[in-house]
Amino acid sequence: TDVTFTGNIASHEGGGIYSFESPVTISGGMFIDNSAGTAGGGMRTMAGTTSLIAVNFLGNSAAAAGGMYTEEGEATLTNVVFSGNTAGDGGGILNGRSFLTLTNTTFSQNIATNPFSFGGGLINTEFSESTIQNCIFWRNIADQDAQIINQGVTTINDSLVQDGCPGWGIGGGIYFFTNVMDATPQFGDTDGPDNNVGTMDDDNRLLFGSPAINSGKNP
Repeated sequence: TDVTFTGNIASHEGGGIYSFESPVTISGGMFIDNSAGTAGGGMRTMAGTTSLIAVNFLGNSAAAAGGMYTEEGEATLTNVVFSGNTAGDGGGILNGRSFLTLTNTTFSQNIATNPFSFGGGLINTEFSESTIQNCIFWRNIADQDAQIINQGVTTINDSLVQDGCPGWGIGGGIYFFTNVMDATPQFGDTDGPDNNVGTMDDDNRLLFGSPAINSGKNP
């Protein structure tokens, strides 16, 4: 509870945490400025069950999956923020052959940097399933499918996604969606007083009058 992983460096995977075939539960915490040589700048989980509640991923980096890489397991994220994470592909999350559930989760200004990159916010690979409820994807950057790229099955409900429901793009996966809107979310100050995204003063709270307020539903 209320743990912070900051400034850790992994030569291979999982800058902040690497978990294999183990359950991970974190309620309240932060992964900030961690890095990994290959995948999962903030966190890397494989073949386990992960539950994150009220956790921030800020300014983490890796070759793939700047914020979090989950593979061959199940991950449930609630009230989580991914801001200013960077990777060659998959700035925020790379979901590889896993079941991923996102609720009340925000992806803001995460960046995929490779030439012809994809998935600035989220990559959902083949044989993966992602369920997205009451989430925001805004100003994530990649050459293709900047907010979400789906190669598996993705369900999006009652969420705000820049440019609307993701296009089929190069992913070729299956989408199910209801009430997906494209409107400026009106965050407080996404790069904070220091004008650097991915630091502790980022403010991704919604301002009064935001179209995202009261637009979600209980899952």
